Amino acid sequence: MKSDKEKKWQENSKMINDPNRKIFDNDDIYNLNDGEFAPIEEKEEKIPLTEEEKKEVRKKLFILLVLIGIALIILVIILIFNPFGGDEKMDKEPEKPIVEENDIDYDEVAIKDLEDGQIPNTNKELKQLLNENIYRVADSYGYDIIAIYKNDKNVIDKLSDQNKLLLLTKTQDFKDLFKEKIKDVDICSSNIKITNLEINDILNRKFHTSLSKYENFIYYYYEDSEFKASVNFTWQKDGYIVKCFNGQSDVKQLVEQSYVSATKEDDDLYIDIKVVFINKNGIYKDSNFKTLITKLDQTNDNTNYMSSANTYRYTYKWADTGYYLTEIDLLK
Repeated sequence: MKSDKEKKWQENSKMINDPNRKIFDNDDIYNLNDGEFAPIEEKEEKIPLTEEEKKEVRKKLFILLVLIGIALIILVIILIFNPFGGDEKMDKEPEKPIVEENDIDYDEVAIKDLEDGQIPNTNKELKQLLNENIYRVADSYGYDIIAIYKNDKNVIDKLSDQNKLLLLTKTQDFKDLFKEKIKDVDICSSNIKITNLEINDILNRKFHTSLSKYENFIYYYYEDSEFKASVNFTWQKDGYIVKCFNGQSDVKQLVEQSYVSATKEDDDLYIDIKVVFINKNGIYKDSNFKTLITKLDQTNDNTNYMSSANTYRYTYKWADTGYYLTEIDLLK
């Protein structure tokens, strides 16, 4: 057995020393495994961190956590407020609620809120403005109404104080004020007073004008289209004293009007009204009584004369307090 082992080692020795043999031959691997050799596992000894190293690690972890927190906050801001889409939001108009055409009651809508164009003659605000510009026969007893139409262009601020006071008495604001003053009292037997501040407030809101002098004026009081009293406003110090009087029983000249149309353009409102001028000789087209339309005929119905009348345009401007009348112009 010994001789056999020696022979085997000698043969192996020759193979190892053989210059033509490769170093990592399979036989070498086999011999190593056959010799029951096993690899030795070496354990690396862990060196504990110093205090300085621990502080450095904590510092880096803290910085990392801060950066992560900032990134999360920025992400939340982007998702909620979308700052990069701000220009797009500015360009877009806010969405308006969808309103069915049939759901809109144009009679109740304020003229300012209506689209530009012709205003329906059933609109409540328009009706009120028309009532403030349509004169009764009684109005001609105390005022020269025709003077309002004397020129082709009649600027309200340049009218006489008497005509400004006439326009004042036609406003709904003045009528409401007067009703408030006479509530629960007798008109003709009570000491009713309207101050200059109340008068100026209405003139400013409705016409953007004022009086150069506080003159006496007349008001014909109607209630539900029924005539009630002729009232004199007499100036005393800081206001007007109200007293009843017996008005005139006849009139020499008067006007008659007929509504044509109303149109809104931006902040301007135009109300067109046909006007004829009447005296004892007939119905005239002009305020100077030169162009006769027709003679007065008690037996005939003069229903067609308005078609020959001139049209006057009432121009209103918009302000925070509402529409105010600026001028009355003759349309050619």
